[in-house]
Amino acid sequence: MRRVVTSFGIEVLEDVPPSVSEEIQLFRDASLVVAAHGSALSNLVWCAPGTRVIELLSGSYAHMQVAYLSHILGLDYRCLIDDSSRSHHWSNMQDADVSVDVDWLKKTLEAMVAPN
Repeated sequence: MRRVVTSFGIEVLEDVPPSVSEEIQLFRDASLVVAAHGSALSNLVWCAPGTRVIELLSGSYAHMQVAYLSHILGLDYRCLIDDSSRSHHWSNMQDADVSVDVDWLKKTLEAMVAPN
């Protein structure tokens, strides 16, 4: 997945907690956010309208709060739901890994970052 994302010139950030001001600036400057479902996506409130968002969701706990937030903020939202895991239930939330269909991700990125 990293190779596909970086082939589009997208910067991959390591899971190192930034300061609050750094986190705000990251989202404010982002033109595209690709991230797994989680509380860090609440930072989408700092994004400019039209920012493109791809959320990676586990099918065992796929809720659409980020889709709703994106809609309210005027963001260009897409999601990939991994339906290969266990049944849908809140108790599966903690240890749900997300498998990414790399071909889908590549096609979505091609559509989202293609020049108009």
